[in-house]
Amino acid sequence: AEIYLSAGDNEHAAQMYREAGMTKEAKELLAGEESLFSELDESSRDSASEFLSAEDRADKAERLFHKVYEKAESGDLEAREQLEELGQEAAELCLTAGETARAAEIFEKSGQIDQAINLYVNILGQPEAAAHLFAKRGDHERAAALYEAAGERERALASWIRWASRAEDPLLH
Repeated sequence: AEIYLSAGDNEHAAQMYREAGMTKEAKELLAGEESLFSELDESSRDSASEFLSAEDRADKAERLFHKVYEKAESGDLEAREQLEELGQEAAELCLTAGETARAAEIFEKSGQIDQAINLYVNILGQPEAAAHLFAKRGDHERAAALYEAAGERERALASWIRWASRAEDPLLH
């Protein structure tokens, strides 16, 4: 790792640190850098990324996603256009690295709600997180069922009431 560092090759140095079990050093080394992918052209992206571990690729993609997400939140139209594609890529890399919770969060922030719900319910076993997304979307019937499954009786009742109040004849419910 030190040889790669002296040569200015931080990506390979981080990989060596990770292989040596020094994950803290690897993350510190990569933390201050811009995304590897922003500096490489498409033809060299794949060859450079094969030297990084799945965790390193996921970390880099997530950092880039969060930068673009912040720009999109501040109103940058170009960032908004890139958000879903970068979110998809970052979430898939997180899944490959075994970071399902991070992937679900990225899917949620990038507007890919169905994928986030799938991970929360089927993989992470967090029906309350999925219920919140259904409620945000306005699907209070599904939200209520998931809140009930999660043992959140008060939230389930509130969602059932919202669902019934939007019905043509709320008294039937």
